[in-house]
Amino acid sequence: MRFHISSIVTKVYKQFDARWLIIIAIAAFLRFYNISSFATFLGDQGRDALIMQDIVTLKHFPAIGPPTSVGLIYMGPFFYYLIAPFLLIANFNPLGPAIGTALYSLIGLAIVGLMTQRYTNKTTASLCMLALAISSFLTDAAKFAWNPNLLPYFAFATFYFYYEMIVKRNYAAAFLTGLLFGFSLQLHPLVLLTAVGLVLGVFISLLRTKDKKILTLILVAIVGFTLATAPLIIFDLRHNFINTHSLISLFHSNSATKISITLSSFWQTTYKLFYIALPFTNNYNPVVLPTIAYILYQSINRSIREKNRFILMHLCIVMLYILLFTLVKVEKFPHYYGSIILSFYLVLLYPFFNTKCMPCKVGGVIAIAAFVLINAIRFNFLFNTGSNQIKHAQDIARDIAPHIDKGPYQLATIPFTEADEQYRYFLTHEVAFKQLDERSLEQPSELFVLCFEPCRAVDDAQWVIASFKDKHVQEVFTVQNITIYKLVHKRVTIHQ
Repeated sequence: MRFHISSIVTKVYKQFDARWLIIIAIAAFLRFYNISSFATFLGDQGRDALIMQDIVTLKHFPAIGPPTSVGLIYMGPFFYYLIAPFLLIANFNPLGPAIGTALYSLIGLAIVGLMTQRYTNKTTASLCMLALAISSFLTDAAKFAWNPNLLPYFAFATFYFYYEMIVKRNYAAAFLTGLLFGFSLQLHPLVLLTAVGLVLGVFISLLRTKDKKILTLILVAIVGFTLATAPLIIFDLRHNFINTHSLISLFHSNSATKISITLSSFWQTTYKLFYIALPFTNNYNPVVLPTIAYILYQSINRSIREKNRFILMHLCIVMLYILLFTLVKVEKFPHYYGSIILSFYLVLLYPFFNTKCMPCKVGGVIAIAAFVLINAIRFNFLFNTGSNQIKHAQDIARDIAPHIDKGPYQLATIPFTEADEQYRYFLTHEVAFKQLDERSLEQPSELFVLCFEPCRAVDDAQWVIASFKDKHVQEVFTVQNITIYKLVHKRVTIHQ
């Protein structure tokens, strides 16, 4: 297939709606305003910053990503390489990756608009873009760097090219389907739940058309998927299929999953999606829930009447995901819905303003106004000062740095559940001595124990502390309510 840049630009120009510029401007303002104050920079972000720092300084190129909180499954390194350039551009300021995430979310917003318009119309595309721009869930996610935060856009693009593959028998679309699904999998493994709907769609299409070309398209998609997930595949082959075993354990182990579903559990999973997409309070349940039900009914009715299989595909993906996610007995955190949140918005907005019924249009305006209002009241960054987590971590690191006299040095926290990677990152810039990785077996010259609660630093059972030979407290000091014990290998006077 030949692609001509001029023809592509012409098509995009014809599809582009001037209203989108206003929507993108609103989205940009909400994502970038006060971002330095509200950007999350805790353990996960500190760990990622350390890894991305090694990438841009050419010290190390990881083939595996961070572990997830779901079944100890390792994600791929795609996010690191996607965001790392922004750390370099920002001169190693961790705000760079946050800005990069916000920028990618804006690009994703525009692409979703173009994709939506292709199989609906400019009104639906504009409404969808407005919902994504205003959504407090997506706005908050765009303000800091974290793997799942870009999943909604990659998942939606995967579904779009999947539809193109099935409907148009397009080989390029098949390759992009596999490639984007592979990237999505590296952003969060729960995107696998959408694969069930995609596979069912392939079988249904194959049974209806008897077109064997579909099998060739699937092979092309597999090639794209293999290319995207090559680092994960190599990692699994070299480590006795640790990820594969973890995935099997997640969905089949009695400790993680009980293969049963009740109406109550299904409703709780569904209600959580409603609340994330439309963050209403319980007081408004009698109004909001029937309204959502009515809108979904109208969306299904219209898509069936107009034979819009694109909308029906998204509806099926959302329904199957909720059903399967109900089976996974984990806490339903908001980012676990990232794979389907854009599809849900599209299905909800499809029936709006596509009728000659004036009362319906008035109702649509009221519904959109209510959506804007319930999200706007959650925009704390417009009126308040954030926690300045980046500056907070940097200040603590700068206060610790003068106490580090030689290397290698190591950090530990009490309780061990407290993260220290955000301080580790800044210490690499404040101190020239070698910092040991938290998993290092090497004996440090100095060990700094950060106590976030009253503790006995010398007697703690953590391996890093317990294995520190001939330990003695050389110094105790306090940094921003954190009591820090400096342990060394020989007895000296304690300074307090």
